[in-house]
Amino acid sequence: MFLNVQLEYLLFLQSLRGITGHVFDGFFSFITIFGEVLVPVIVMAGIYWCINNKIGMYLFWNSAMAYLSNILIKITACVYRPWMLDSRIHPVPKVLKTADGYSFPSGHTAGSTAVWGGIAIGFWQNKILRYSMILLVLLVAFSRNYLGVHTPQDVLVSLGIGIFFLWFTRKMFIWVEGGKNRDIILTVIITILGVSTILYGCLKSYPMKYVNGHLFINPEEIKLNVISRMGYVLGIFYGWFLDRRFIHFDSKIGTITDKVIRFIVGGSLVCILLTGTKCIFMQCMGSKIGCFIQPFILTLFITAIYPFFITIYHRYKLK
Repeated sequence: MFLNVQLEYLLFLQSLRGITGHVFDGFFSFITIFGEVLVPVIVMAGIYWCINNKIGMYLFWNSAMAYLSNILIKITACVYRPWMLDSRIHPVPKVLKTADGYSFPSGHTAGSTAVWGGIAIGFWQNKILRYSMILLVLLVAFSRNYLGVHTPQDVLVSLGIGIFFLWFTRKMFIWVEGGKNRDIILTVIITILGVSTILYGCLKSYPMKYVNGHLFINPEEIKLNVISRMGYVLGIFYGWFLDRRFIHFDSKIGTITDKVIRFIVGGSLVCILLTGTKCIFMQCMGSKIGCFIQPFILTLFITAIYPFFITIYHRYKLK
């Protein structure tokens, strides 16, 4: 019954798209980009390198926890996308590339809540930024329904998950700062969670639903997605550990010009790592190892490798 109500809501939005001549399709297709990987990663990296590395790491932790929880729930629930549940639903075609895998819960919504909601909390005193970020989260969430790629349930649960981790991640930071060697304990815990998630995702069974000889969702693609996301998560926490123990990066170092150059150079390298290296890694190392290494290097580069070179450069400059 509840599912039928949700599907009727999506059909209403679909009819609304038709009545309005699809005039809003482009706007919401643009908005939904803010729930994907490239834009949030560039923004988080910029904050981490150039504005406030503590807030930047808070955002990366939020993102990592959203990724971890989201993929665990997805591969456990194995809920199909709306158009797989009801053939009357026709999503906006241009967003189908980023609407692969299972539907519940919404990864875009969880990710946008973690990042843009985290910015709202990190810069809470700035009312314009705070309310702009909250509005962006809500727009991304609604865009997933409007575009026909998620049910309201997918979105609402992800909002709840994202909001929970906005609170929980702050508690993690406080806990780590409150005792000796807690950074080691946390890194070990995250490693165990990451490895366990990979094993669970690769060893569990998945539903095999065919229509006209076509498999709705390929389990092998789901497994690669799980491995990739855990590479992203582990790269963040390993980078954080290396910085905390050895690098001691401070985003305040350097002039405004230094920071602008730092962002342009680093952002360009991030774009290359994110968009131009996955196929290379998969060809050279195999699909599973390559899928893990590419996002692992990406987030390790942002949180440790690039900050290390920035720190060394400014130390040399001061001498």
